[in-house]
Amino acid sequence: MSVAEVLENQSSPTRLFITCEHADNVIPDRFDLSESDRELLDTHWAWDLGAGALVREIAQLEDAPAVLSRVSRLVCDPNRGLDQDNLFRTHALDQPVALNTDLDDKEIERRLELYHDGFHRVVERRLARAVARNPDLFLLSVHTFTPQLGDDVRDVEVGLLFDNYPDYIDPLADAMRERGFETAINEPYSGWEGLIYSVERHAHEHDLRYLEIEVRNDLLDTPEAIASTAEHVHSALDETVLRTPRR
Repeated sequence: MSVAEVLENQSSPTRLFITCEHADNVIPDRFDLSESDRELLDTHWAWDLGAGALVREIAQLEDAPAVLSRVSRLVCDPNRGLDQDNLFRTHALDQPVALNTDLDDKEIERRLELYHDGFHRVVERRLARAVARNPDLFLLSVHTFTPQLGDDVRDVEVGLLFDNYPDYIDPLADAMRERGFETAINEPYSGWEGLIYSVERHAHEHDLRYLEIEVRNDLLDTPEAIASTAEHVHSALDETVLRTPRR
């Protein structure tokens, strides 16, 4: 199976390149899921609900190329480095994830090659082509988060995660607030804590400006809501980071 969905663009050069590391909940056929693991497939433990659909809308509005992971992060998380926690998630809903119990070195190596490195190879090939046409394009990673995680109720609706190039964060945050979104910087997760691995990795390879955006998934519960949110995100990007050349 293909580890990634690739969205092509017609414009040249493109201003924006998008990745989505948790776009789908597909479990490859080689795995025999337990009943408890199957119960996770429609939850945020397996994928970022609404993220893939949001990316497709933004990509269409901007005519931007995009790469979306097709494999569930239960198998291997492409947004984690090789030394990071939850590269292979061991627990969800206070229960062990059977899929990742007692992984041996051979299975770890196989999953990394097929699903982690496989995804990033696709990103790198497509991104290199886009950078050749526009060395100053902007790299955006799109994710979603739950309204509540454990006892933590999230009032924030949009999070902008970054660890570099702070000059464009405040204008983009203000633009999203003007569109009615409760927007915070480095919430509900922080780019300073190594949680934007994928976008940081590829941006550094090409010396690009970059950002990970997190949208609360209850804002994406209908096709109309997804389309509306995509329009707001696109227009906010357009009037800030995509319009401002690199300094």
